[in-house]
Amino acid sequence: MVVRFMPGSPALLLIIKGTEEIVNKTNLEMGTPAAVCLFRPPMVYYLETKMAKNHPFLWGALVLGLTLGSLSAYENRPGPAGRSAHPLFDPNGNLMIVYQNSGNGLSLAVSGTAGQTNEIEAVVLASYAFAPVIKKNGAGEIGIVWEQPGFGKDEITFGRIKDNRLLSAQTVVHSAFPLLSPDLDFDQELNPWVAWVQCVNERYYVCVVNLNQNKIWIVNGPYFTSALSPKVLAGSSQGIWVFWTGRDGGRDEIFGSIFQGEAWSKPYKLNKDNRFPHLSPSAGLDGNGCPWVAWSAYDGLDYEIFCSSWNGAAWSAEEKLTDDTSADTSPAIAFVHGTTPLIIWSRSFDRTGALFARYKQGLVWGSEIEIVSGQAHPVRSPKITALGERIGLAWESGEQIGTLVISFKDLTQTSAPAVQPQGPPPIFNPDLDENQYIGFGDSITYAENQGYIPRLEPLLAQKYGAAKIWNEGYGGETTLEGLTRIEAVITAHQARFLLLMEGTNDVIFLEISMDTTAFDLEEMARRCLKAGMFPLITTIIPRKDWRWFIAPYQSRISELNSRIHRLVETLKIPLVDQFDAFYNYPASDGGWQSLLLPDGVHPNPKGFQLMAETWFGGIEILPFPPVEVRVARSANKILFYSQPGNLLRWRNSLKTEPSQIAAFKIYRKEQLGNETSFQLVATIPFLANALTYKYFDAKIAPSKKYSYIISILRKDGIEGPGSEMVSDNF
Repeated sequence: MVVRFMPGSPALLLIIKGTEEIVNKTNLEMGTPAAVCLFRPPMVYYLETKMAKNHPFLWGALVLGLTLGSLSAYENRPGPAGRSAHPLFDPNGNLMIVYQNSGNGLSLAVSGTAGQTNEIEAVVLASYAFAPVIKKNGAGEIGIVWEQPGFGKDEITFGRIKDNRLLSAQTVVHSAFPLLSPDLDFDQELNPWVAWVQCVNERYYVCVVNLNQNKIWIVNGPYFTSALSPKVLAGSSQGIWVFWTGRDGGRDEIFGSIFQGEAWSKPYKLNKDNRFPHLSPSAGLDGNGCPWVAWSAYDGLDYEIFCSSWNGAAWSAEEKLTDDTSADTSPAIAFVHGTTPLIIWSRSFDRTGALFARYKQGLVWGSEIEIVSGQAHPVRSPKITALGERIGLAWESGEQIGTLVISFKDLTQTSAPAVQPQGPPPIFNPDLDENQYIGFGDSITYAENQGYIPRLEPLLAQKYGAAKIWNEGYGGETTLEGLTRIEAVITAHQARFLLLMEGTNDVIFLEISMDTTAFDLEEMARRCLKAGMFPLITTIIPRKDWRWFIAPYQSRISELNSRIHRLVETLKIPLVDQFDAFYNYPASDGGWQSLLLPDGVHPNPKGFQLMAETWFGGIEILPFPPVEVRVARSANKILFYSQPGNLLRWRNSLKTEPSQIAAFKIYRKEQLGNETSFQLVATIPFLANALTYKYFDAKIAPSKKYSYIISILRKDGIEGPGSEMVSDNF
């Protein structure tokens, strides 16, 4: 069926070609079908619409069975001339590329694994054919959609490809008004869905069609001022998603809408700030069928890459993936093994360009990886596809198409990550002993050596071997005195870790505010960090003396513990919640009151045993430093050229609980630099099944010598102390 607007008429004229069906008059509303019926030819019917006067543009349905067989072969040649390349792994595992050739037709090509492109077919579809997109359905069948502009007649065309040939094509829509930027996907029933932009009288409409049902919707109401780059995701059981760039009073923003069987949702906005432009969305579905969207946006200085994902109920806060002084644009997203999001994008350096990537495992995005560099022209319009762990890329630079096939393993372990912005100096002091601890606090810590320390020490020794805890408790001490004393304690011992528990005495002195107590505790922790000592801090325990029953005192305990919770978030240090362990002690075992001595303040033996076990639980999940760290000067020969660099290898410490690890952080400095000159160069996601890890650092000057340390980042964002320092003594 073809739907045409009749000038001067308040209706849309349907010229029907097809089989006998029942007439269905349907008013055209936002998010409702625009055309839902077929007629016995040659009948003509007017579809009354409220929008006809304001939106006089052509609607098209399907014109089936158009087979275009004009196929001709070009000579094989690397790096074909063209643009708008779109990659896909075909059923045989070859990387297929469809692109706009130098004659403005569409060509089909196959790319080799080393990045060269062998053109095997030139499919001439029309005098002009732009913006091709190819996708596979769940049965492995390949579909293609493209834009075909003309003088007074634009078309969007859908076709099917098999054995590197175009089998058939059909017009999705044609119009006297511009039709732009088509996109394609298949739903779980193998039905093709196509999205595009229609421009009519300076108003822009995001249109979506289900080719199986012959239904067309407008999904971007009421934001018709601008619409660009629609992306459709149809493969989720949750519904059909469409994303686009639009505008609502400010600059361009990223919008999305979902169809769940009845109607399209009101558009979501994925970004926060509409003062700056947002553009070039790319979308993909993760293993749970949830969409992820990446885009480029101006951040006040230059363009950067952002990302957001849907959790089934809401969109995540946008994540900023780049932060540099170059222009980062044109992101593309795919999922390795269907689960690991991988985003590539273009980065421009003056008149040259490069292609970068980042991937996310767990909660952590890895470092930037420079995949393609040294291009004489900016790298534009990169696209990505994935099959298992194989990754296929296509892009344009100058007048040439570039391609690359690479494994995810090579990308993660042997590619050359770019240097990240300098992070805070790691916790590092090579003179400290990982098997030594300090217990610091007041009389609850001191306890005349009858408290938690003699109970905790054998727990540590049993799990880790040798262990020593220095008792640095001092009875009656407030945090004011503790802050004065802690420097001497830090220098007196070679302990790697300090267990900080103080503030119980501050509660009883009303002249000491809990804000001051929290400040003192934070300052103590900062002094530990400055010395390379790793602090663990705990809340103070409940008490059952008379002060517990006086509101100001009980509220001070609550306030201090709340402030302790906040300061560990600020400093990113571990919290061991002794208050929670005590207060929630089972009533069937006597409740928390059964854990205290008659004075109502100090723990009894049962209480100290619980305290020791609670400290032990916090230590068990510490991010202990990696071990067996080695570095050697080497060369990277994986990508396009041999590049000197440093190859690091290491193992995870057996002390560290694998379920808690998010990533490794690698720091580097020149050997002549001091310890505060370490810079963060990479964040490597943790792989649970790996025995050893490696990282190739290509961002070095071959004539200089470097030193490295590696730390572990816990899933809650807490970073552990640095490993032993190693140097590339070549």
